[in-house]
Amino acid sequence: MEPITVGHVEVEDLWIEIPSEGPLSVSEVISRSGMSPRDGTRVRCFQVNGDSVPNGRVMPGETVIIGSRPPTRTGQTTLHENVTIRWERDIVSYQRGISKNRRFNGSGWVDGGCTLWVPGVAQDSQIRAVELSRKKNSNGKFHAQGYRVRSDDEPYMNGDLVLAHPNDEMSMRIFDPITGSLSIGVRIDEKSLEATFRSEMNMGHRPTWVLRISSFDPLDRTAKATVERGYTWWRH
Repeated sequence: MEPITVGHVEVEDLWIEIPSEGPLSVSEVISRSGMSPRDGTRVRCFQVNGDSVPNGRVMPGETVIIGSRPPTRTGQTTLHENVTIRWERDIVSYQRGISKNRRFNGSGWVDGGCTLWVPGVAQDSQIRAVELSRKKNSNGKFHAQGYRVRSDDEPYMNGDLVLAHPNDEMSMRIFDPITGSLSIGVRIDEKSLEATFRSEMNMGHRPTWVLRISSFDPLDRTAKATVERGYTWWRH
C-alpha cells in the first residue's frame, strides 16, 4: 500500500508520509502526523484543493493538508498549452432558480493520464488551461481542477468561467499567463457578493468559488466578475 502524504497549511515545504495498509480516519491522520497544536487549537483535514476530506476517511496514496483553515493555494499553477476537451459532465446545482442555462464541466487529459476538469468548456474544444490543484483518487487515478486561459494579452473574455479562492479580505486573484502566477486582481459585483454570503450561510463555506468574468482590463491587468453560485454549490 502507498503511504498517506500529509502537509500543513502554515508550513509550505513540510510533508510527512504515514504508512498505511488501509483507510485512516481524519483524527488518526492528524494524530499520527504529529501536527496537532500543543495549545489545543482545533485543526481539520483538507484535500489539496481546499475541500474537506469526504466521509472523514483518508485513503492510502492520497495527499491531505492539516490546519485550522483550508489551504488558499494548492501548490504551483501549471499552464497547459494544448488541451482537448474530450468529455462533458452535467452538474446539478444545490442552488435552485438562479439560471436556466445548462451547467457542465468539460474534461481532458494532461500529462499523459491526469484528467483536468474545467467549468463550462464544451466537448471537442481545443484550449489552453491553467491547472490549480491535483489529487489522486482512491482508484489511483489523478484528477485536476483548472480553467480556460486565452491569449497572453487578453486571457479572459466576457462570460468565461474561472476558479478563485476567497480569503478573509475577499480579495481574489486569477492566473496571468504573462507573470505565470495568480496576479490578476478580481473585483466582485457587490450584489453578487451579498447573494454569495447568503448562500454560504444556508449551505456552508466553499474554499473555491466559480466566477463569471464580466470584463478584463489588459492595461491594469484586472478583472470584474460575478459569482456563479450554481457552479460553486453543485453535486454530480
